[in-house]
Amino acid sequence: RGDKWTKLVACLLIDLIGMSTYTVPALGETADVGWAPVSAVLIQYLFGNGLITGVALLEEILPGTDIFPTATIAWILENTEAGDRVVRVGERNPGSPRIIRDNKNKDDFIDV
Repeated sequence: RGDKWTKLVACLLIDLIGMSTYTVPALGETADVGWAPVSAVLIQYLFGNGLITGVALLEEILPGTDIFPTATIAWILENTEAGDRVVRVGERNPGSPRIIRDNKNKDDFIDV
């Protein structure tokens, strides 16, 4: 959970390992069954987001979906302006006030 560039390298490695199962044609999808939970645990550790973790788990288990770089996409959503736009589009009421929790200081703020 260090700096964002270390996290990006970790994401790229997770996706590279997931995609590498295609190099062994008959064994590939079988290897995915073992890699899927490991990948999901790593992504949960990096992002702490159950939705992203679930998508990553399904992406590794479902046949033919290893081509999608789920961890790297999650990093992009978390660390770029493009990701901010996607998150805002996904909100129910974009632009409406949100409660922001500051766990460090145990305070709540209203972002307007």
